[in-house]
Amino acid sequence: MGCSLSRADQKTRPVTSRVGMLPQQEEDQRYEEEDEVYDDPDPQMYNYGGPEEDEERIPCEVSFQTLMSSPGEKRVFEYKFLRLIGRGTGAEVYLILNTETNTYYAAKVYDKTMLQYNTLNNGPTIQKVLQEIQVMSMIKCKYCIQFKEVLEDQVYNAYYIIEEFADNGCLLPQKVKTTPIPEEKAKDVFFQICQGVRYLHSKNIVHRDLKPENIMTFSDGHVAIGDYSAARFMIDSEYLDDTEGTPAFTSPEQFTGQPFKGKPADVWACGVSLFIMLFGYVPFLDGSNNDSVYLAVWVRNSERVKNDPLVFPDSIPVSDDAKDLILHLMDKNPDTRFTINDALHHKWFQSLPNYNEVMSSLYLPSIAEKAQN
Repeated sequence: MGCSLSRADQKTRPVTSRVGMLPQQEEDQRYEEEDEVYDDPDPQMYNYGGPEEDEERIPCEVSFQTLMSSPGEKRVFEYKFLRLIGRGTGAEVYLILNTETNTYYAAKVYDKTMLQYNTLNNGPTIQKVLQEIQVMSMIKCKYCIQFKEVLEDQVYNAYYIIEEFADNGCLLPQKVKTTPIPEEKAKDVFFQICQGVRYLHSKNIVHRDLKPENIMTFSDGHVAIGDYSAARFMIDSEYLDDTEGTPAFTSPEQFTGQPFKGKPADVWACGVSLFIMLFGYVPFLDGSNNDSVYLAVWVRNSERVKNDPLVFPDSIPVSDDAKDLILHLMDKNPDTRFTINDALHHKWFQSLPNYNEVMSSLYLPSIAEKAQN
């Protein structure tokens, strides 16, 4: 089935441009299958999260859904679409296979008709999708999901963002309560997350939706930050005046209605994420609802986030060092809150086997060193 796609390396098809592609020699080969080329990975091995119910759609005579509902193999160029693995605001994520390299990827699919409709409503717009693509194309860090390329489909009216596939899915599902992660494992995972956030902040990128559901995991223990739909470029002196992301991870300053800085807000979200990893529930929640963290009930909890002290449960044994780090990450004052570099220097991490090697490679000044300068 033919498609009219924007892609500069396809000389035999109608083509206009290509946003970006990683060099072939740099492709990650972790997902290759040598024996069975078209085997679909076990669906129980991953969970990309997102609402399971169908979203309201705007009718379109020819759309990506036309392709997916057609009989036979679903293919766009060398990519074979295997199955839906996630659904979020305005996009669907599919497991796909590059049949030329036998490599699995994730394809984030945006319906352009919906994007045009969203220009007049709340939801992702074409401008935001192009910003997401621009951000992802700039990221070259093992602790961030890697962008491969983007295709614009003129026939089925869609954008396909082709990116690295995490074979173990998201770190934790989007539920208010979950099973705590053992502290030593959480320490290793959170150290990787902090390295990813440090990289983003060093490139003046703020993520704006950091949470366990957007931390993608691999079978080798590696983790990477995903979902850049809310991300944007901004320098330290800039302020934001709009709140994006997930309410449960919103920092106190965002509830004031005043402009705020993006990097401290990211750090707060990291602190909430670590709390959930270690204790298994969302801080400041009253526990009356065990549904999704997207619920509007979080608007009613804004006063708690702004004013109530953070309380650690006695029923779950967690070290004082871990609690101390969380308190610094969730400092209600964004001016005294830890930066992500401060977090990486925290003593909780120093027992990790590769800690000194990693920190030496990052060349990060400690709080004491910064005070001397």
